[in-house]
Amino acid sequence: MSFALVSILSVPATNLMALRGGMALGPLDSDLAGSVLKVAAAITVTGGLAEKYADLGDTALSSFVKSDGVFATNALIALITYATNGLVSMGDSGMDVAQLTACLWLASAFLNLKSNNFDFATLWGSQLGETIVALVLGVLTFA
Repeated sequence: MSFALVSILSVPATNLMALRGGMALGPLDSDLAGSVLKVAAAITVTGGLAEKYADLGDTALSSFVKSDGVFATNALIALITYATNGLVSMGDSGMDVAQLTACLWLASAFLNLKSNNFDFATLWGSQLGETIVALVLGVLTFA
């Protein structure tokens, strides 16, 4: 018993405070969530470009992604992460893209909360999609 206690107490404090850096819920992890969000962003941007510049009409898919603000937020966050990697050292910013994406989603949720005078009911009402994405990415990336 005393040997176990001594071995636990001899672990350096820096190792005790280290974060693991993400988790997985079965097959759902931060990489899969990021990939799904990238595809959704591509659908959003491509649908808008095809309608505006190629004179293609609405499709069921492009109408769906235009109807919800979560897709516009997702497309903007995807463009920010691409621009960050492109502007800083040509393709490798040294930043973890999953952490940057999760931080931007959490910031978006906070800014939505702030713009609604910190009324938490809006997070579960009109902003439900963005709140869910922010929470899931936050947990998968930082837990």
